[in-house]
Order: sequence, then C-alpha cells, then structure tokens
Amino acid sequence: MSDLIDPFLTFYGHSPDHGASDGRREVEALFLRQGFIERWLEGRESAETVLDCLEEQGVGASAYVAAVEANVQHVIDSGVSYVANESGILLPEFL
Repeated sequence: MSDLIDPFLTFYGHSPDHGASDGRREVEALFLRQGFIERWLEGRESAETVLDCLEEQGVGASAYVAAVEANVQHVIDSGVSYVANESGILLPEFL
C-alpha cells in the first residue's frame, strides 16, 4: 500500500527555529497522523477522526482535502496506474 498512499501523505513540518524537542514532537505528530490516514484508507478509521487529528495538529482539514484532491487528479491526468509485481508490491506503471 505504500505507493497508493502517496497522494494522501502529509509531511514533516520543519522550521529553522525548531530545537531537538520540537523536531521530536513533529516526528511524533507526523507518525500519529499518518497512522490515522493509513487506517482510514484501509477502512479501519473514520474520515472524521482523520480530519479531527489534522485540525488538532494545525493542518487545516479543508486544505488537506484540497491537496489530496489535486494529488489524485494529477495521478489521473498523468496516466499513472498501480500494478502488483511478483512480490505483491504495488508500483506505479506509466501508460
């Protein structure tokens, strides 16, 4: 599922003003929200929970939805499809 999740990824929010403890907290927040997103994509979490988590972490839910929509549209427009190779890993296949 690692390739299919790409349009839904959030990123580490690095700031030059971050100290070591700030960076650690951001990594923990990233890990938490990505876990929620992965479980949502697998059908084990509600979209509401994901969006609430994003809002609590300062990632605007509506901005996230718009970014995901743009990312998915880019994948569609680029003609990228995902196929499983012999080991079952999903990889992008360009048409």
